[in-house]
Formats: sequence, C-alpha cells, structure tokens
Amino acid sequence: MKKHHLWLGAVFLVVLSVRLFFAFQTPYFSSDDAYFTLRQVEHITDHGIPLYEDPFSYSGNELVFSPGFYYILAFFDLFMPLTVVGKLIPNIFASMLIFIAYLIAYEITRKSSASIFAAFISGFIPVYFKETVNTISVYSLTVPLTFLMLYIFMKVEKEEKQYVYPFILLTFIFPFIHPSVLLLVLTLVFYIALAKTEDVRLKRSEVELTLFTVLLSLWMLFLLYKEAFLFHGPLLIWQNLPAALLSSYFRDFNILEAIYKIGVVPFVYGVITMYRYIFLEKKKKIYMLISFSVPVIILLWLKLMTLDTGLIFLGASFSVLYSQHFKSQRGYLKKTKIARMRNIFIVTMGITFFLTSVVPSVMYADQEISAVPKQDEIEALLWIKENTGEDSVVLAPVQEGHLVSYYAERRNVADSNFLLIEDASQTVKDIETMYTTAYLTEAVTLLTEYNVDFILVSPAAGRIFDIEELPYPRDRCFELVRNGNTRVYESICVMEEKQKDG
Repeated sequence: MKKHHLWLGAVFLVVLSVRLFFAFQTPYFSSDDAYFTLRQVEHITDHGIPLYEDPFSYSGNELVFSPGFYYILAFFDLFMPLTVVGKLIPNIFASMLIFIAYLIAYEITRKSSASIFAAFISGFIPVYFKETVNTISVYSLTVPLTFLMLYIFMKVEKEEKQYVYPFILLTFIFPFIHPSVLLLVLTLVFYIALAKTEDVRLKRSEVELTLFTVLLSLWMLFLLYKEAFLFHGPLLIWQNLPAALLSSYFRDFNILEAIYKIGVVPFVYGVITMYRYIFLEKKKKIYMLISFSVPVIILLWLKLMTLDTGLIFLGASFSVLYSQHFKSQRGYLKKTKIARMRNIFIVTMGITFFLTSVVPSVMYADQEISAVPKQDEIEALLWIKENTGEDSVVLAPVQEGHLVSYYAERRNVADSNFLLIEDASQTVKDIETMYTTAYLTEAVTLLTEYNVDFILVSPAAGRIFDIEELPYPRDRCFELVRNGNTRVYESICVMEEKQKDG
C-alpha cells in the first residue's frame, strides 16, 4: 500500500474518532430535527414507507420532503439500534468527505502531499462539525455526494464511458435525498458559462451531461415538491419560514464569522486561489470549483441560502482549492534560495490550521453536546406519554416540536415543518404570546383556539422566551401536574364564544 494511502486512512480515522467521541457522550441529539428523522426512520422500518401524514405535527399535517436519506438510515436500522444509527452513520458519511476532497485535490494538483493536506482540512471545517456531529443532518450525506459528483464530472473529460453512467445514476438519486442538488445544477451551468467566457474548450459530453442534469433534477424536484410549490410559489425558496425565524436562518454574510466557521487557512487561501484563476491564470479543473463557490457566495449575499449551509459548502470547496496554493507555494520555495524554509512553511501552516480549524471544530462539537435536551425534560415528556390522553395537544416552543412528537407521542402546536402551513408566522407569534403574555384572558383565548391541553415549561422554553415561569395567574385555570426543572401544566379553562341573541 502506498504511503499516502496510509496517511489518508489515518486522517479519516482521526476525524471519525473525534466526531464519535463527542456524539456518543450522550444518548440524545442536539437538533430538534433529528427527532423528526428518527420518527421517519422508525416508520419506514415498520411500514416500508415514510410518514407523509403526520398526526402529531401541527395536530395533524401533510408533509413534503425528499425521503432518500431516511431510507438509507432505515436500512442500517435493520441490524443496529436506532440511536447508534443516528450517531454513527451520519458521522461516517461526513468523514467520507476526506476521501473525496483528496481525489479532487489530486485530480487538480497531481501531488499527494497537497492532496493529503486538503483532505485533512476538509475533515475539520468548524461549521460542518457543528451542523453534523450530533444532529443526524442530511448534509452529512449531501456535501460528500455533491463533491463526489463534481469529481466524476471532472473525470468525464478523460474517460467518458467509465464515468458518465455513475454520474447519471447519482443524478437520479440526488433529488430523492435533498433539494441541494440545485446547487450542483447552478454549478454546472456556471461552469459552462465560465468556460465559454474564458475560451476554454469543452467536451460535448460535458455540455450534454449538464443539460441532462439540469432537466432531470428540476423535473424530479418539481414532482417531489409540486404541492408545496403550488401552495407557496417562489416563497418556497425560504421554506415558508415564519418572519420571527427568518432572520436567524437567512442572515447577512459576515466575513469574520465566515473565517471563523470555515477556518483561516482554507478561507484565506481558497479566496486567493479563486482570484488567481479568475483574473491571472487559466486552469479548467480549477474552474469547476470556482463555478461551485461563486454561486454559493451569490446565494448567501442574496439571502437565498441559510448562512451555515452556505459556509459548509464553501468550506469544503476552499479546502480543496487550498491544495493548489500549497502546490504552488512549495514549488516556489524549491526554486528559490530559501528552499530550506519549506519545513518551516509546512509547520506554520499546520499550527495555524490546528488553532483556527481543529480547535474551533472541537469547541463547536462540545457546545452541541451541551445543547442536548436534559434528562429531566425527557422524563417530563415520557410522563406526558404515560399520563395523558392520546389526543392531547402539548404546547412547546417550535424548537421543541419534534421532541414532543418523538418522546411524548402527542400532538404539538407547531414544529419546524413549515411547508403547506397557512400563516405559520401567526402560529409562531401566538406560541410566543401564550408563553409571555401577562393577561390570563389572552392566554386562555389562544390556548382554546389551538386546543392546548398541556403546557411544557422547559429550560429551552425559558431561554427562548426569557421566562422562568408562566407570567399569568395560574391558580384557577392551570394545574401543575408535573414538577421539576421541566414543568408540565394542564390547561383547565376554556374560552367560550359568546352566543348572539336571536
């Protein structure tokens, strides 16, 4: 076995070990969406199909989504405990980015050392750690899959038949996993346009594959999300997010935040490499990564992509672009009288990378583990499951809606599945009012409107709404049925509608 293969395997094991070290510190997950994923996987395992009609979401809701990721996890659920599947498989997928980054970097540079460095950097993208280490995120799969397809597309130029068919197969599969296939579509279109602008020769197969990918992906996504598109129109881009949550997802692009979340080394040298090959030099394979990065930057600038998602994709792209800078820098040092400084250069880069990529990644991972639901809250939800009617409705923050559905197995007022929900903004606003109003009449009116039977006052609700307790009087209309750090109140009073005299 070649030496660089051993190094690559070692990098993979280091990254995966760090991820699993944090993920298995708790039996719970850091993201509320993870519990929606668990419910989908369980339903597929038991019934063979996803849960499209959810009796718990919004007290009964029709769901629209790409089911591929859930089917993949359900396959592993056949012979592994579901919690282990949620911890292990997404982290393996995310760590696989290392191998794909190596392949692309080697395709560009033909240098094993530069490619190993790129692979190592791709394994410690801080924001990618944050979003995938303990969340069962679909991006643990879609990011490596996107770059795998970019790599295969690069190989089409040399050996058409060997790589065309795998690319076509993945083009069929990707839309069933996630709509981020649209980013691949934009990349290929931008790549064709950039190549034409720079008078770079394109093979016929590249143009044909691009056209095929665009048409097939758009058609399949339309079939999957047709109902949501007809319901929301162009607003589907923002996932029908309520106004109160929109600014926290689609935030302004901040350079300092981007540098911290991507890492200093990949960000700085990724940008330098992009500038160099846009304005100073030509290299066709670099254009592919530039064509990927530029649309992401534009989408972030226009707030058409959530900030952390965009930074994940940028971080992966910049990690690979760094390999070209590494190769050029080492080549320059070899040609000069300061060749002896090559080792100093490598050590300096290594220290900088460790301090600005590895350390933030570990810090983010630790924060994510600290963000999991506390044991007392899980026990409160299990209490609700054992001591309330099956048709009961539980009031909880939107950020804990799926948690209620998974552990309590009761209807929630709202969760993060906003597609096909009319006036989601008003629902989220009403939830905040039910937790924060000082007026008993207003609280009871809204609780009656949403048919709320029980109110969950958890530490998360306290942080979200800045409360320690329900602010309105509770002596007559609310009974404390479960005490502790997480409290459960039963809503007793009902606001009756006034009858008009005949």
